[in-house]
Amino acid sequence: MNRLSKGGSRWAIILCASALLTLPTAASAASQAGVSSAKPLPKIEQVVDPAFPMALDDQGQVWAKALNTISVKDGFHPTVLIRGKGLDRVSSVASNGGVAVALREDGSVWTINRITPASVNDHVSVQIGERLPKLEGIVKVVLGGTLGLAMDKKGDVWVFEIGFHVDRGQTVEHMGIMPVHLPALKKIKDLSFGSTAITFLKEDGTVSQIPYTYRESKSSMYTTLRTASPEPVKGMNGIVKLSKDSALIRDGRVWLWGDGVLAKPDHDVMAPAAEPFQVSGLDDVADFAAGGEHALFIKKDGTVWAWGYFSHNPSALGELQPKVYHELSPIEGLSDASSVIVHGEHGGDSVDIVVKKDGSLWMWGADESRRIHTAPLQVGFRNP
Repeated sequence: MNRLSKGGSRWAIILCASALLTLPTAASAASQAGVSSAKPLPKIEQVVDPAFPMALDDQGQVWAKALNTISVKDGFHPTVLIRGKGLDRVSSVASNGGVAVALREDGSVWTINRITPASVNDHVSVQIGERLPKLEGIVKVVLGGTLGLAMDKKGDVWVFEIGFHVDRGQTVEHMGIMPVHLPALKKIKDLSFGSTAITFLKEDGTVSQIPYTYRESKSSMYTTLRTASPEPVKGMNGIVKLSKDSALIRDGRVWLWGDGVLAKPDHDVMAPAAEPFQVSGLDDVADFAAGGEHALFIKKDGTVWAWGYFSHNPSALGELQPKVYHELSPIEGLSDASSVIVHGEHGGDSVDIVVKKDGSLWMWGADESRRIHTAPLQVGFRNP
């Protein structure tokens, strides 16, 4: 079966390929966003969580979505990012389900706290929290809700859980369950939470998984991780990168699996979770991000390709978002991309972000007011 065929999904609007290129066209966006700035914009190296974007610049500073009403330059996206408090010397950030952590350049891991503004003139939304104990020499952190996995420079893995408490109106993250070393995991190079399993990439390019479901309680998942041994995934070799329910092969091809509708036969939301398969007709990929309903792929020439179900009209409250299906095709005019991130879960509004090689950030899909932007708009930044 060709996994790129149109789905029989009952909740989406299916368009033919000729209608595709109402998808974001960056050529028009570029002219809209060509506004000079008195101060140079930060050069972004990483962005996470399109629903509440946080971005890391090349100076190790973290920026996050500004709170309250703030002016936006003509032609820019209505989302503005503002520098967080105390979030410097950071090498990467991780965020999932409202929980966020910062990995600092010294290998330590810190919580990131959301700020409740004292007045409408306060725009800063995040600040450094507390250091998580036991985690040293860490090179990557991933989150699945409040559950976290930290990988150290030796390829060993630790599991931990973040807790919350409220202090004078502020929601503060703290250590929930102390980090515990997972002895069954050695020489790990990458790791990712998914819809049906946690996936681990070993240094030799092979992949293994620990099955679980999001229906499990966090305590059950924590116990599973501490006691289970990962199961090798047959046929998956030469892997260089993992994302949610997906993996990139060294030669630029992509594997997909899991409970997302994009992976299922005929895109049937009621079908069981898909076993790993290689996406046909797709190669030469340098970076990618997959959500439950759609995915973006950066080719080695810097072009961006889209596949799946995308928001084109805002959803009414209480109703599933009507979406449009697009065959795998390039997004016209969008080039020089270095990384992508998607938010495309079943029933939710889609939001997508591209980081370009010049460090600029471009965003489209649903905004905070539930307006749909079908072309990428550049994101602006403010100092607090």
